This record gives sequence, C-alpha cells and structure tokens, in this order.
Amino acid sequence: MRAWLTSAAAVIVVGFLGLLTVGPATPLAHAASPSLSSVNVFRGFLTAAPSSVTAPTTLMIQTPHRGVVTVQVSATTQIVRRFGAASGLDELSVNDVLEVRGALVGPNTVAATHIRDFSIQGAFTHLIGLVLAVTPNSVSVVVQQDKRARAPFAVGEHLTLPVGSSTAVISGTTVTMGSTSAITMGMRVAALGVFNRVSHSFISTFRIRIFPNPTPVVRVVTLQGFLTAAPSGVTAPTTLTIQTANRGVVTVQVSATTQIVRRFNGASGLDELSANDVLVVSGALVGAQTVSATRIRDISIQEKFTHLVGQVLAVTPNSVSVVVQRDKRARAPFAAGEHLTLPVGSSTAVISGKTVTMGSTSAITMGMRVAALGIFNRVSHSFISTFRIRILS
Repeated sequence: MRAWLTSAAAVIVVGFLGLLTVGPATPLAHAASPSLSSVNVFRGFLTAAPSSVTAPTTLMIQTPHRGVVTVQVSATTQIVRRFGAASGLDELSVNDVLEVRGALVGPNTVAATHIRDFSIQGAFTHLIGLVLAVTPNSVSVVVQQDKRARAPFAVGEHLTLPVGSSTAVISGTTVTMGSTSAITMGMRVAALGVFNRVSHSFISTFRIRIFPNPTPVVRVVTLQGFLTAAPSGVTAPTTLTIQTANRGVVTVQVSATTQIVRRFNGASGLDELSANDVLVVSGALVGAQTVSATRIRDISIQEKFTHLVGQVLAVTPNSVSVVVQRDKRARAPFAAGEHLTLPVGSSTAVISGKTVTMGSTSAITMGMRVAALGIFNRVSHSFISTFRIRILS
C-alpha cells in the first residue's frame, strides 16, 4: 500500500513539471469563434431601386446599426411581400423596408436566402371605389369601402389603379386583359392589387371588377300646393307648377299615364284644373324641385254632392242662372239662397219629361224649378261644367 502511494505521487510531480516545461494549451475561445457563413438577419430601407429585375444582382440597404449593407441576390433567393406572398425584384422600390436573411460573406455583405419587403402587400388591398378618371393605362378612384377593414388606405382617399397587360377588367361575364375601354367615369368598381405602403400607391392591379349600374333609388313624395296657372295644354305630356308651403315652387311633370282625380276621387283631367286649385301630387322626385307625377288629386273640384234644386233667374244660350233652394245631399259645397250659374255645353243634357236635348237651353225659361248636377270648383265657388239639368216645373 505504501509503495502504491509513493508511485502515484511521483506521477503527479512528473506531470506538473511537464506542464511547466511545455507551456499552456491553445485557447478554446479560438476554436469556438463564429463562422462567417452563419445565418444573419438585417433590416433596413432600400437605398435605390434594383438595377436589374432578374438575378443575380445586388441591392443596398441602410441599416440602423451596421450602416450600408450590400445584399447579394441569387436565382435561389426567395423574395416575399409583407404577408408572405411571393414577390420579385420588379416590385421593389427605393425606401422600401426590407428584412434580409442570409450568410455574412463579408464585413457588410450578405448572400441573401430570403428577402421580405414589409412595404408592399397584396393581402387586404381589396377596395370598392367610385371612378374619377380613366386613361388607357390607369383608373383613378375615390375609396368608398375597403372590403377587409385592414387595408393600408382609408375611405375617402384618392388612389390610382395602374392597368397593365396582366390586369383583368371584368364586366359581367366578360374579361378583358389590360384595357380600360369598358370603364367610364362615375362607375363603381372593386379592385385588388399590390400596394406600396411607403409611396402609398398601387404598384400593380390584379383585377378591376365593374359593378352593374344599380337600380336608381326612386324617392316617392306627396306634395300639396296651389296651382300657380291653368295648364298650358289639356293633353299630356305637359307640366304644371304648384306653390307649396315648405318646398316653394315645384314643377310637376304630367305624362299620359298620370292619373288625375277630383276631391272624392272621381276621374278628372287637365281640362278641369284651374289656377289656384289645391292639388295633392304623388310621384317620383326626379330633381330638387321636380316631381314626375303618377297621381294628381284636385281637392278643389268635385262632382259628388253637387246636386241642387234651384229656381231659374236667367237663361242664355250657354248658361242658366239659378238661386239655390236646396242641395239634395245636404253635403254640397254651396248653401240654399246662393246664386250660381250652370254652364251649358255640348255635353250638358237638358231633360224635360222624356225629352233629352243636348247642349240647348231652349226648353228652359225664367221662373222654372230645375235640378242640376255638375262639377263644382270650391276655390272659385262656381260650377265649371254641368252634366244635366232636369226641368221640374
């Protein structure tokens, strides 16, 4: 046992003396120093547009900590947009923010394997816009809606959509490549393209879809006012002018299909309208102060409740003047004792017993009692026509 301990102590002493003789070993730190081919990530803005759109080529980026870095782009370098979609050298622009991954092959040179351009995106660039101007190579729009609500632009902005040979312009089922001929000012379009967040503009447009013209929203209104003048013609089409309480003077377009009725909805016509008649007009508002009328109700004229019994005061070839003794329905627009004139025209039937004479007052004499029915105007407080006059005694 003692011999074994003596031998081990001798080995330790010899080893220690050997170290003193040979000196220290090569430092481990040198063996572990980083290799120049390790993967590095740099971020900076592009100092100039690519000199070539095909690889191999070089780019220069300005970084915050390493200064200007040269980026070597090879045929195998992957270039993508902000959200990872495939891109290319042709989409890069000066001042774009790039993230470059690759091997450091020099103090400030990277052989890039992956370049991501944070400034350009194809995702979330859907927009709906109103066309402001059109050229053979572009369409200018004002943004009305971004379809994904994550777009790099806002509603109300003016943008230009470049149109190139690869731009699909879609109208219905027709697709035209690279042509703006189907687009006109005022149209609504939906567009999708590649947007540059630095220049705040589209650098290319994939497609522009033309919305069909929407069915116009017809605003139906009902207005009341008095007729400022008698109709210039008694056949449609024509126009009337009414003075309203809240909208001022309104022009009323009367067509052949416009329905004209009296106060109690009896059929009427332009020939029964008079200045100052109160009209209720229903129709489409086709201008700030213009209505295309579908229905006109003249609440100033009525046939209903115009039966009267009266005594003849005077007779002319074209009229019979009477004093009202009573109205047969007690709901007439006139009262007993009033003096009224019954106009007699070619369509007025004068009935005496079983004899009917059209448009003649020859059978009527002063003092007779007659029953009459006609159309009464409440504004002028007079009959504008008489359907029939029956001689009672």
